[in-house]
Amino acid sequence: MIPQAVDDIPGKLAALEAALTAGLPTRHIFRGCEPYVDRTAAQLAAGVLNILIDREDAYAAGRGRAAQAGTLAVLLVGYLQVDENTAGKADLQDAEAALAEEIKTWVKAPAIVTFDVRLDYVRFSRQLEFPYGWIIVALELVPPGTNVY
Repeated sequence: MIPQAVDDIPGKLAALEAALTAGLPTRHIFRGCEPYVDRTAAQLAAGVLNILIDREDAYAAGRGRAAQAGTLAVLLVGYLQVDENTAGKADLQDAEAALAEEIKTWVKAPAIVTFDVRLDYVRFSRQLEFPYGWIIVALELVPPGTNVY
């Protein structure tokens, strides 16, 4: 039996936040976005993930299903910081890659039954703001059972 989809945006975001918090317990998960300069050094060293709404589209086209079963696109904006006295740009690159790999592992088994999660892309900071780094992960939250493997 396919679980009932969560169609409301706040419900999807709350479920995503809870699943990310449980699945990435060493990271700091927040809804909304604040600049990395407003985060503590401890948070940045551990890694911060901000959940942002991008768009909603691809609604069901069946009669009586208007504005239902859409795809919610979200961005995870991750912030990191390495110690500039002991780490180099390669260390920052490794930290960004490790966060991306952790998210990719989570996407393979997100433990959310009310929708499926698809990974669209990951972008990296190119270490342009050393010792600060960031990644952007684009996810799509789709009705359960619609992912094709």
